[in-house]
Amino acid sequence: MSSVLILNAIMARIRAIELESGASSSHANRKPVDYFDLAGGTSTGGLIALMLFRLRMDTEECLKMYHLLANRIFATTFLGSQFLGKLMGRVALVLNAFFGGAEFSGKPLESAIKEVVDEHTLRKQDEWKEYLVHPDAGMM
Repeated sequence: MSSVLILNAIMARIRAIELESGASSSHANRKPVDYFDLAGGTSTGGLIALMLFRLRMDTEECLKMYHLLANRIFATTFLGSQFLGKLMGRVALVLNAFFGGAEFSGKPLESAIKEVVDEHTLRKQDEWKEYLVHPDAGMM
């Protein structure tokens, strides 16, 4: 999340420089995909890279979407169930650690990725919708 906040400040500064220099007259938020050639990440960093580069969001849009998804992604689970994780609370975290399970299930992250891709590709016809990497997205 901190990387997106830093990137948000960089994009705001780029906009200010472009407006001051006359390079652009647009007050719209700048998108990292228009200024950077490559992005990558793992886990939620991959989700952020996907939102910024594959789905071409600006940093403010990305932050809003991430906040909406974070509670689900980082929900405590037990035996793959968020209900059991919520019910058991910290005990579930200890049991997961003791028995070698993951602190957080990967399923909510997978679900969040599918949801955000669906939501942002339904607006327009996207022949690359089923692919996480678009040939022009700067992701690998």
